[in-house]
Amino acid sequence: MTVSMTTQEDFLRLLAEDAGFRQQVRQHILSQELLELPERFAVFVGRVDEFITEQRAINAEQRAVNARLEKQMQTLLDDVGFIKGDAAIRAARANAETIAEQVLGLQPGPILQRAEMFAVLRPLASRLQPQVRQSFYRADLVMACRAEDGTLHYMAVEASYTGDRRDSDRALRNADFLTRCTDAPAHAVVASVRNDHEVQALVDAGRIHWYRLPARDLQPD
Repeated sequence: MTVSMTTQEDFLRLLAEDAGFRQQVRQHILSQELLELPERFAVFVGRVDEFITEQRAINAEQRAVNARLEKQMQTLLDDVGFIKGDAAIRAARANAETIAEQVLGLQPGPILQRAEMFAVLRPLASRLQPQVRQSFYRADLVMACRAEDGTLHYMAVEASYTGDRRDSDRALRNADFLTRCTDAPAHAVVASVRNDHEVQALVDAGRIHWYRLPARDLQPD
């Protein structure tokens, strides 16, 4: 087919109307790399899409792994917390006489056992919720003591590696129950290696007593 062009307008018209002519002009003007650019770009976009899809899958898998690790770590921390708490309770009971003498200035007496805790709380038990009663019965340490004049006193001790408001609140509550049920003075004590800010503020204000547990007493037997 013979194409006749005499003016610039003829050239532009053919570009617009004749696909074959457009391709010939393109091949004549553009390099092969530029001609292949749209196809290469399409391939590139496809590979980017594949990479994004794969990355999303990897990220989802990593999030799942992280969640499992966080759960395992929290379980481990909880287990360590239970172990340290149990060690603190054992250390407090082993130092019960020292706490009575050095912290309260009292003569130590017997540590109340669970049956005795039931008997002590009996005047108040019917007015307390079951979980409150059970918490009192599970007190870390309650000891009957004597003052120099022979007056009966009680000390209510809660123990932790790091004393917090749970410990101070329970110790204060247990001391209050003891006084209300026996009419004897009762003293709230936190036994710990260290305290958080809130408990230390209560200690500094004289609202609760503190016995610093010797770190060596928390070591495994």
